[in-house]
Amino acid sequence: MAQVPPITRAGIESLLTQHRHTLDKQPGRCLVLVHGRYEPGERTEFRLKPVEGGQDERAVRVTDQPSILGITAEWLDYQHTGAASGVLVVTTGVEPAELDWDLRGHALDTSLLRIDPVESLKFRFGANRLDPRVWQSTWLVQALLDAEPTSGWARRGGVLTYDDALLALVGQRLGVDAATLDLDRLLEWSRSTATTSWAELDNTERDGIRSWLVERLGLAAEAVLALVAAGRGRDALALGVVGSALSDQSLSRDALVSVGGLFPGIRSDAVEAFALAVDGTLSRWITAAGPADSPARHEVLTVLERADELAKQTGLTEALSSNPLLPSAWRTRLRSVGAALPDPKAANRALGELRGHRLAELFNSQKTTATMAVRLARWLATPESGVPSVSAGVQQQVAEWGWVDYAVAVLWAGDAASEPVSAKAYRNLCEQVTARRTASDEEFALRLASWVPYARAQLSEGALLIEDILTTAAVPLAGDSAPVIIVLDGMSASAAAQLGDELSRRPNWLETSPIPGARLAAVSVFPSITTVSRPSLLCGKPIAGGQSTEKDGFAAFWKKHHKQARLFHENEVGGGAGQSLNPELVAALAGAEVVGVVLNTIDDTLGPGREGDGTTWRLQDIRYLTSLLTQARSYGRPVVVTSDHGHVLERGLAGGPSPAAAEYGGRWRTGTPGEGEVALRGPRVLEGNGKVVLPWREDIRYTQKRAGYHGGAALAEVSIPVLVLLPSVDALPDGWVGLPAEQTTPSWWRGSPEQVLVETAAATKAPRKKQKAIPDGPGLFDHVLPEPTPSVPVARKTLGQQVTASKIFSTQEKFVRRGPSSDVVAAVIDSLADAGGKLSLAAVASTAGKAARNIDGFLATVQRLLNVESYPVLELIDGGRTVELNLELLRTQFDLDKP
Repeated sequence: MAQVPPITRAGIESLLTQHRHTLDKQPGRCLVLVHGRYEPGERTEFRLKPVEGGQDERAVRVTDQPSILGITAEWLDYQHTGAASGVLVVTTGVEPAELDWDLRGHALDTSLLRIDPVESLKFRFGANRLDPRVWQSTWLVQALLDAEPTSGWARRGGVLTYDDALLALVGQRLGVDAATLDLDRLLEWSRSTATTSWAELDNTERDGIRSWLVERLGLAAEAVLALVAAGRGRDALALGVVGSALSDQSLSRDALVSVGGLFPGIRSDAVEAFALAVDGTLSRWITAAGPADSPARHEVLTVLERADELAKQTGLTEALSSNPLLPSAWRTRLRSVGAALPDPKAANRALGELRGHRLAELFNSQKTTATMAVRLARWLATPESGVPSVSAGVQQQVAEWGWVDYAVAVLWAGDAASEPVSAKAYRNLCEQVTARRTASDEEFALRLASWVPYARAQLSEGALLIEDILTTAAVPLAGDSAPVIIVLDGMSASAAAQLGDELSRRPNWLETSPIPGARLAAVSVFPSITTVSRPSLLCGKPIAGGQSTEKDGFAAFWKKHHKQARLFHENEVGGGAGQSLNPELVAALAGAEVVGVVLNTIDDTLGPGREGDGTTWRLQDIRYLTSLLTQARSYGRPVVVTSDHGHVLERGLAGGPSPAAAEYGGRWRTGTPGEGEVALRGPRVLEGNGKVVLPWREDIRYTQKRAGYHGGAALAEVSIPVLVLLPSVDALPDGWVGLPAEQTTPSWWRGSPEQVLVETAAATKAPRKKQKAIPDGPGLFDHVLPEPTPSVPVARKTLGQQVTASKIFSTQEKFVRRGPSSDVVAAVIDSLADAGGKLSLAAVASTAGKAARNIDGFLATVQRLLNVESYPVLELIDGGRTVELNLELLRTQFDLDKP
């Protein structure tokens, strides 16, 4: 006996719609006999909607009857109880030959109808015809009929193609938007609860969908679907990370067997493709992970930690120790950095490998700490410069040792997830650096003791005094636009290094200095505390006092320079609701007077109970600073950012306060100096009746524990950094130069000490070649040959000069109106070549000078000159912050010989 096919309501609807015209020709109640078994749970009564205008809805009742008697009884009952124009559909397994002719005579088409799956499918999709591949794939036809959503399939019209049919089926079975389905989304789906339906599918349907997805998405899809079918979908991504071991040619046989055991029945080439896809997906997840508490970050770390568990369970941890995604491999590389610190070259390599790990983006704190450790290792490999004078000491503090202090602060704080091995290596490194810095502080203190009694403007031995900062750094800026002087109370050279580094990455400010290649650095008065150092700075003379002294002295100083001036302390800076700045301050910035602003954020973080705060500084960390800079630039004002003193941080090294009698502060006292202290006297000492004792060791304090201290004789306390910022190159004073980031960061901070040695060697004049000895006495041809003329060496043209002297460059110039001079272009090319092809915007602007007053327009013009036939010789990278010159392409485009 033939199998009776199951029938659904949708099948009945499609059959009745196909015969709608015949039904409408029969008045009254109609009987429709259908071969099949109506599925239990399907609705037995519904209304058939019209398919053309003018048709009415018709009531439909469906019943399943296994015998002729049952069919007959239902029909007789329906003639009395059914709707006047209703349709009775009877599904039955009775064969047509068993039906008597009387019953057939009442039935539609006088026969037992059969539902054609293909016709039914066309109806359900509203298609005129099917792609042959659809109706030839009987599994696909039946699967589409079975999978139809309650709202019905979207009407297609025209031809239902094979791909459209599979897209509809996959979307319904997998619960995804099949039109946008790619490997990333398939992997996301593998972790969802929607995968439970995949294992329940008929094998034939599952194989058909798998084949189509593999054809569409590649071999990786085969592995994903196989893992889901095996109930391992939640672990698919983690398994993909472990599966990457298959691409390692050096993998042992045992390890290969272990990997294969995780993917039973899956081809190795499918596993390799799958692992590659997982690598790409997780890399994108890592990039988009966001902050530490974000769900996305948590999810990707959960996957990778699970991968580590699987690797451990299968004994593959060692084999995957170089994996760029596993947390265990990250920890291994972190330990390698710590172990390599005694050798800067090895540490550089280890740091490069650490940065190459994908988790470097998620574990930025650990990466930063490791980077600082390697930088300090490089610094320790440089020769000790000593402290030949007070001036040299503060210059070195601002130019280099402030960066050391910055790195030590980060390293000292460490990170919560630091490895014990790394933590020990960092601690040892901190001890070495601290010992070297302490030696510098001691030497500096000795210089101070002999310098302070006689130091004044005329006898400062080249040191810039704090009271001369305004005269040196601010007065030359007081041209068309008066300067804004921002005093960041307590800003050390370390904090200035951080803030200056951030400002250098902002193209709207140009840092400048009257000293080529260096920031200004000044010496405070003593002790280096706010009540004496800040008024001395703002009044332009050594003086002690409070805010009223500072206001009066600031105005008086600028009056001598024929300028009106006004000073705002922090309690006068903030505005009301909806205003970041006080309207009076904004009005002053919009006017013509010199404006001074004192901000206390840094100094405030040094108070008691703030231990651990203020380790690093960003512009946004200092209240009002960003708003002030924005306002100043909007009015075209130059800005001087400086401080009144620096500070040292609490390291927990002191057992408690050292004894102090009579007058004293956090880091100064009167009396007789002891170990780690120095006695200072003279006109620059404004407390203790001109005589104080200051500690130069950082672990000495005289008051309760605080986050940090100032007032002592350490370089970090008495060195005053000065940052001068211009809104454009047009405001550059005569004799001043631009100060790009490349000149304000030490070479060991940017790269290895070896690079510094190479650069120094390249700049050193080569020794002359030793001449062969010439015998004394007359030569054989002396009477014939003239006296030799000494040869004058011909200076070789630089790369930039070769380019600008070429015919191709002359041709390019014809297409550029009012371009920069060839000398400027040559200088820019040479500076880029000297830097290895990359420079910051500020460095390029500094090289070009006033020709680059509009840096964007200048670079666009230089690109037109150098990018012959639109080849990318000169480009902007890093989001427009860095200029890159392709040296090889430059030589090719301008027909220059290789070096």
